[in-house]
Amino acid sequence: LSTRDAGYGVIRFNKAERYTTIECWPRNVQMSDPEATQYEDWPIKISQMDNFEIKEGFELPSLRISKKDQVVTVRDEYSKEVISSIRIQGNEYQPRVLAEGKYTLEIGEGDSLKRIFGLPAQKRKSEKLPITL
Repeated sequence: LSTRDAGYGVIRFNKAERYTTIECWPRNVQMSDPEATQYEDWPIKISQMDNFEIKEGFELPSLRISKKDQVVTVRDEYSKEVISSIRIQGNEYQPRVLAEGKYTLEIGEGDSLKRIFGLPAQKRKSEKLPITL
């Protein structure tokens, strides 16, 4: 326990801003002390959107949803595998996927869940898809 690698971690979730901060503190440091410092290169801050960021992938139609802050789940049409699922902020969202193919969108939750089947993914999709829940 006397090596420089001994210590403890703290994970802080900021739900409003959608990011996680991961801290790494040396074992004998009082983290509430204003002079206390973490190990070198810490803390690490990760945005929720960093978990599945697709820059060079394919797009599904841009969604305009009648209710704000809905859950949008993208499933592979063939395998039914969940590709992504996120509670969006606002009522517009551009789903992205890694591969061409057809996808199912699930929008909303509970009794107001709406499914749209057979949406093709393309390199650039400018189509706007209005969704009424």
